[in-house]
Amino acid sequence: PAFNGLRKTISQDIDKLRALPSVDIAGVNYQLDNLMASVDELPLAYQQRAAAQTVAQDAPAKDETIWQRVLHEIGQEMKQLVRIENTGKAEIPLLPPNQEFFLRENLKLRLIGARLALLTRDQTSYKADLRAASDWLARYYDTNIKSVDAALAALRALHDSEITIEVPEIGASLEALRSYR
Repeated sequence: PAFNGLRKTISQDIDKLRALPSVDIAGVNYQLDNLMASVDELPLAYQQRAAAQTVAQDAPAKDETIWQRVLHEIGQEMKQLVRIENTGKAEIPLLPPNQEFFLRENLKLRLIGARLALLTRDQTSYKADLRAASDWLARYYDTNIKSVDAALAALRALHDSEITIEVPEIGASLEALRSYR
């Protein structure tokens, strides 16, 4: 009977702790791993997508002369030299191949920074790294491709998730233990 007050105080604090929402650290870490693995396969905005945008060539007529066929072939080659595409973006940064590598690696570093912030429960750094990664994806990568759009959606979902939990005060239990001792 002497411990009933102590037991009641401790059980109330335990109930408060059990009522806290849980953060799926392993699940968020897995999603960040998947995003890091997919960075190398995501197409950049300025890269040509030859498979998706093949130019249909007109077949030359059979009654054309040799000069008409040559002119027709030259015209077809000239059409393939220049490609005009409306991307819907004000500017598309052109990157040389050696800069593509650094862009992809820096994007991976941002995702690793978000993982470290997740593990240390640093909400500010976590959100800043994810925001920078999604900005880079939106700016440098082709958002018309489903894989890039899915990566952006995953980054938005991760950014909106909370990784810190406000822990309730358990001072009543500690004070009851001190007074009992």
